[in-house]
Amino acid sequence: MALQVQNILREIEDIKSRLISIEMRIIKSEKASKEDKKAVRVALREYKKGKTIRFV
Repeated sequence: MALQVQNILREIEDIKSRLISIEMRIIKSEKASKEDKKAVRVALREYKKGKTIRFV
């Protein structure tokens, strides 16, 4: 059971890493609007503070 929990936690961390990577690509994208870039920055800041990221 403990091994399953560790695997799930590792998967969650991998997902978070991919999310940050996607967010950074959106920020750097020339096609993204100012609102999109701001929303990504806010979500990334909240994540770094340990808050839940809200998807609207």
